[in-house]
Amino acid sequence: MLMAYAYLRRGEPPPVIATEGQGDYIDALESADEGDLRAFSDYLGALAIVTLTAAVRIGRRALSGRLDRPCGNGGRVQGGDYLPPEAGS
Repeated sequence: MLMAYAYLRRGEPPPVIATEGQGDYIDALESADEGDLRAFSDYLGALAIVTLTAAVRIGRRALSGRLDRPCGNGGRVQGGDYLPPEAGS
C-alpha cells in the first residue's frame, strides 16, 4: 500500500503485481533484504513499464471510442454504445 501511495502521489499508476508474479516479487524483496537493492529496483521498473504501457493502450482505445468495458448489470459499453446483457446470462 505504501508503494502504491508513493506512485500515486507522483501521478503515476502503481505497478501491478499479479498472482503469477508473486514469487518473483518475493525473490526481489528477499534480495533487497540481503542488500541487493538493484534487483528490487529493476523488478519494479519492469513492472512499471508494463503498467504504463497498458494504461496508454487503454487510454488510446478510450479516446478512439473502441474501449470495450463491462457494466455492473452484465451489459457492456463498446465504442460509446451500451449493449445490454444477453437474455439468460
